[in-house]
Amino acid sequence: MTTIKNPRDAATALRAHGVWCVPIPANQKGPQITDWPGLRLQPYEIPTTGNVGVILGKPSGWLVDVDLDCDEAVELAAEFLPATVITGRDGRPDSHWWYVCPGAETKKFADGRETVVEIRSTGVQTVVGPSTHPEGGQYDCLNLDTGPADVSARSLLAAVQDLHCAVLRKRGHGEQAEQLSPPVWTPPQIGDSPGNEYSKNATSSELCDLFRAAGWTQIAHTTDGMKLTRPGKADGTSATLRHDGEMWVFYCFSSSAEPFAADKGYTPFQVYALLKHGGDFSAAAFALSLEQVSAGVAVDISGILNDDQPRRKPDDPTFPGECLDAPGFLNELIEFNLRTAIYPQPELALSAAFSLLSCLTGGRIQDSWGSRPNVFILGLAPSGAGKEHGRKVNKKILALAGALNRMGNERIASHSGLINKMDAEWNVLWQLDEIGRFFQTTGDARRSPHLFNIVSVLLQLYSSADTVWISDAYADGSKSKTLMFPHVVLYGTAVPDGFWQGLTSENVSDGFLGRFLVFEARYVRMQDPEPAPVPANLVDVARAWVELKTHSGNLAGATNHEAAHPLVMEYTAEATVRMRDHTSEIADRRMTEEPTTAAVWSRTAEKTRKLALLYAASRATAETLAAARVPIVELDDVNRAIAASNWVTRRVLQQAGLHVAENDWDAKVKRVRRILTKRMTQNELTRKTQFLRHRERQEIIHQLIESGQIQLVDAGTGKNAATMFDVVKTST
Repeated sequence: MTTIKNPRDAATALRAHGVWCVPIPANQKGPQITDWPGLRLQPYEIPTTGNVGVILGKPSGWLVDVDLDCDEAVELAAEFLPATVITGRDGRPDSHWWYVCPGAETKKFADGRETVVEIRSTGVQTVVGPSTHPEGGQYDCLNLDTGPADVSARSLLAAVQDLHCAVLRKRGHGEQAEQLSPPVWTPPQIGDSPGNEYSKNATSSELCDLFRAAGWTQIAHTTDGMKLTRPGKADGTSATLRHDGEMWVFYCFSSSAEPFAADKGYTPFQVYALLKHGGDFSAAAFALSLEQVSAGVAVDISGILNDDQPRRKPDDPTFPGECLDAPGFLNELIEFNLRTAIYPQPELALSAAFSLLSCLTGGRIQDSWGSRPNVFILGLAPSGAGKEHGRKVNKKILALAGALNRMGNERIASHSGLINKMDAEWNVLWQLDEIGRFFQTTGDARRSPHLFNIVSVLLQLYSSADTVWISDAYADGSKSKTLMFPHVVLYGTAVPDGFWQGLTSENVSDGFLGRFLVFEARYVRMQDPEPAPVPANLVDVARAWVELKTHSGNLAGATNHEAAHPLVMEYTAEATVRMRDHTSEIADRRMTEEPTTAAVWSRTAEKTRKLALLYAASRATAETLAAARVPIVELDDVNRAIAASNWVTRRVLQQAGLHVAENDWDAKVKRVRRILTKRMTQNELTRKTQFLRHRERQEIIHQLIESGQIQLVDAGTGKNAATMFDVVKTST
């Protein structure tokens, strides 16, 4: 971490992680600037003197602060809050626990008039080092290089409520604590797993059977559940079983009720795993999956049977929240997409919206650098997660706007077929599903020579939106095509592992992968989609872009004469400086990287300019376009574009490093590295890598240790001591 000497240094370090800061007068805790929550100051705009605060919640990628306001909360926090980045100040160390928590709401938990603990999110700021507290003493600097824990809003709320309840009990308010009906703290659950199904459907009688078998007794009914007494105790309340509106929640008060901990809540699945399977959650999930399959319940057991199946982990990177907060057309299109989807996927909605707006604005705009808004975009999500919805929305809007001719074929059979379509319609949106298979097929010239040249043509067309492109020379001259200002937009969707494993090292090194913006989504809960028609404003704006006249002369001889004279979207002075600095930083960075990494980074500034154009163009209305007026690119447009393109580049490099192999041996090494997502013993790793021979496994482990990707660590003490393999955290 860079040495932080003043508030500007702090703002610079935090901005690199997508966090916004606000200046605060020296020795004070609150900003004096009017409407400070809306401020988006660049680090150089933060004074070098005084204090500095972090703007929390949605503007800063959902960075959230759990503020421990009493000594008991600080003392008990580690028992209830997920491990994460922690800061404090002189006088109250370890009093701020930092998380990435999308959707978290600011909420205080009190004992009478005294605040015990607070979740601080959108609309609130927290002072960080090197600021000085009003009573003296310095705040710790906030270092996000190691990454705060990524938790769900429900899980964090439940954990903080558990902590609050424990503080009240420590202060002797046992009855008050019991009446809080605290929900359970559980990791975020994705999809219909066996454990989820059990928790949602378990009845009170089923749970009581489990408790009775373990020696528990029921002593009383309450209005919303029952009270239970632990084994070995004659009377008194040891725990409660209550329904929180979604599922039954078991909350244990006793410190002598093993295997349950005091002052903690448990889901039905956790109760089942602890009482019936000795705390082995994998065995519990497998047993439930067999019961549910035999009963005809459709559940996803792939995560149990296949360790290579992509699953959400708490430390997965999260797409920058401010990039989803798009203006105008993009915002309305994303909201329509999410309202009408069975599986609402914000990242996929944004990626599909970018693709459509790119097609609509093709040949109509460029920036002062000459950049045009043609983009290559990939939307990755697990099977059945709703990848097709965005493609359907795009088709519907193009049809209503009278521009369905801009929709490309859903399969590309050869590079000549691609060229012929572009010759007939110079501005085309190609929407390709299962694009991972497409890359696998086009990546082998011996297997599919007629498809191999598709990638080369796409590379050339991507860079030719502002010029003329001439196809292959044939003996029959009529087959040669000259494309004027070809505007190719590619929106591909795929399953993550299928896509990454379909890539070759050539795809990375030749810059093909570097041209793509890759958006990733995960399983989300199903909703009842709203059967809504496309909003009239979306159709009006789409049609206005299609009909926009960008010239005043007589250019009727060319089929795409508008593209010869696009309108130039100017930058504000602030946006110009920001974009210039970003471009310079990327140029400097690629000079210090090895060739493959540099090939990916080299396109980042170009993609940033394209995204900035799209964010700005999104503010255009049907009325302004009818008058041939386009918006100005503002600082917010550039900041959103930088956050998105930098995140995509880092994510692409990370995934390419885990999947793209040079040969069969490299593929095995990378597969083992993907399996090692957490600390594992030798026995655990052996069970998960039974596809390897013993000698292969040992050689791969040695190679991963030698290359600094994993390390040996000692865990436990005494009889429980063990040597384990752990992943070495790196940043790109």
